[in-house]
Amino acid sequence: MENCFSYNTFIPIYDGKLWRNVKIGEFVEELNPETIVDAYGTKAKKVKNLWTLGYKNGKVSKVKINEFTKHTPSPILRFELEDGRNIDVTEGHKFCVLENEKIVKRKVCELKKGDYLTVPSFSEINEKDVSFINLEEYFHDREDIVIRDVSEFVKPIIENLGGNSVLRRTFNFPQSNIFNFLIRDSFPLPFLLTTLSLAGLSMLDLPEERKIAVKRDTISLPHNIPLNDEVLNLIGLYVAEGHARKNESKKGFYHVSISCTEEEIRDRVKKVMNKYFNLNPSEDHEDHLTFSSKILYEFFVDILKAGHNAYNKRIPGIILNLPKEKLSSFLRGYFDGDGSVSRSDRRVTCDSVSSGLLTDLEFALRRYGLFTKRYQYSKEPGPKVRDFYIRKKRKIPVFSITKLLILSDYIQLFYEQIGFSLKRKQKILEHLIKNTKPLGMRIKKEKELVLPRIKAINHLGAEETYCLNVENNIVIANGILTGQCDGDEVAIMLLLDALINFSRVYLPAHRGATQDAPLVLSSTLIPSEIDDMVFDLDIAAKYPLDLYKSALEYKMPWEVKIEQMRDRLGKENEQTGWMFTHDVSNINSGVVCSAYKSIPDMQQKVFGQLDIAEKIRAVDEVDVARLVIDRHFIRDIKGNLRKFSTQEFRCVSCNEKYRRPPLLGHCIKCRGKLLFTVSEGSVVKYLEPSISLAQKYELPNYLKQSLELTKMRIESVFGKDKERQTGLGSWY
Repeated sequence: MENCFSYNTFIPIYDGKLWRNVKIGEFVEELNPETIVDAYGTKAKKVKNLWTLGYKNGKVSKVKINEFTKHTPSPILRFELEDGRNIDVTEGHKFCVLENEKIVKRKVCELKKGDYLTVPSFSEINEKDVSFINLEEYFHDREDIVIRDVSEFVKPIIENLGGNSVLRRTFNFPQSNIFNFLIRDSFPLPFLLTTLSLAGLSMLDLPEERKIAVKRDTISLPHNIPLNDEVLNLIGLYVAEGHARKNESKKGFYHVSISCTEEEIRDRVKKVMNKYFNLNPSEDHEDHLTFSSKILYEFFVDILKAGHNAYNKRIPGIILNLPKEKLSSFLRGYFDGDGSVSRSDRRVTCDSVSSGLLTDLEFALRRYGLFTKRYQYSKEPGPKVRDFYIRKKRKIPVFSITKLLILSDYIQLFYEQIGFSLKRKQKILEHLIKNTKPLGMRIKKEKELVLPRIKAINHLGAEETYCLNVENNIVIANGILTGQCDGDEVAIMLLLDALINFSRVYLPAHRGATQDAPLVLSSTLIPSEIDDMVFDLDIAAKYPLDLYKSALEYKMPWEVKIEQMRDRLGKENEQTGWMFTHDVSNINSGVVCSAYKSIPDMQQKVFGQLDIAEKIRAVDEVDVARLVIDRHFIRDIKGNLRKFSTQEFRCVSCNEKYRRPPLLGHCIKCRGKLLFTVSEGSVVKYLEPSISLAQKYELPNYLKQSLELTKMRIESVFGKDKERQTGLGSWY
């Protein structure tokens, strides 16, 4: 399979609203492609309004995705690069390499260890600014969500609509329910939406200071969460050092915790949570803060989709697309929590066990022109976790962690565009900027393209693979520029398919094979030069009503004028605009091999044809039988009989041919055996089936007599043999 990726390959996807990084296998499986498009079982799904990042006009650009495909298992190769990236592809895949300052494609078979691949260090995307997240929009259909601090505004609306009794009947509530809503100043969100709608109002008309909460929960949050510098910084800290957990039992809980040992971060988290979420920590430990709220839990896990543990953490899509100034606030929070910087080493690093988060970070940092390198290492858990496994008498696990490195050449840019909000780390970064110089990169670089060498190429097992068809046929996968099928191979195969027909090796071995051999290969089809039988092809987009009315009157087909190919011969539009009456989903879905080809002898073929004719009321099977004999069988019999009388004789050894057989009875050149070139079997094969058909369907006497005369001529040549051939009658 050409140009295919493994299931876990990350590609960026833009749906017209947000960019996000997805595993291609997971994304294609959700699309559920079902249309089989080739003999190998490839399944395809056409898509609209989806884009990815490719390479166009000398830079990374947004390119349109036309379709996704899923392929049957193929052998996989893993390419490991010196910058720590790797990618799993099929053996026919192409990569983009830089030659003479131009991007060209090279197949896997042309690459070896030590060759350079291309990794872009900068890309621009369609930014989308979001000022706040409206929690009411996300929870609009939730029965367990209530709106508070709106009683004074809602009470007059209820009275204007007819009071409690009218609304009680509208919602099928007990009368006490609406009274309780007013007393508690707590209204179920669906009830409030419907009530406002009845009054011609919306949620925008409610007081801005309203709160949102969960039923029977004393904790209320603001209905709007602003995405300002402080909140974005907090979300960055959560992605770096936070986790969320829940217990949905009767006495369950919803906890959001952020690990923080530095006092500056602890104070910042408390301040932001209180100011924008109206929350104080339920646990205030020296190494973490915990906040209890179902809505806060759903804000991080379900609305932002930031993940609930280290393995499934992601940068929320809504943040990944923010303008760079606001994205920097999030990244400062992330690097405050998980970033590392040292006075002795001019670089910034962070660690993660989430492949999705690492891909998101690379995507975000690439927007600033920041190239990142990866380094994988193993680590045992800390003392507390180790003691847990020892107590449980379980094997202590070893965790595989990936370190993301921003190298010395990019530290100045990181300082200018992002930096740290944690004072301790920012001071160290400022020290590095003032007192150290870039060390240079061992990895080759050309402008905005980094060229890491191939460190290893490993053969993996076979697995299902996935692909996408994109504009310009280049796509970024796992951060690497890769080539896609550009049609060259398909064009060559189509040309070979035409050329191979001229080879004598591929001609069938049976008699008459050369009749179908091609004589000329035309690059341009000229309609007037093809078989005139096709000139009667209808090319109208629809049949007129007059056709069906004429059919009821048994008129001849030519009495109704319908545009045909012959009407356009010699005109400007003779090769374009041919229409058809019915669309098909896939032209390859028809019958590949007809019964006419698979049935071995003519008797069964004729029997099958007439069997269908008898079942179709619109067909006169007697006329079908007459036409088969008159237009096919009897002409074939007479023609072959004439050829038998004028045939040549052929030597089986040297292929020498004779107009008359030598008196010696064998070949004069090699004394080989002589054979007929037209056999008796080819003359008589249709005779008995024709006679049987004529008798079964009581065909006209003239046709029967023609068959009898033909039979007499054959018997005069070959002699009589009543048991020579079985008639069609034995089949009925």
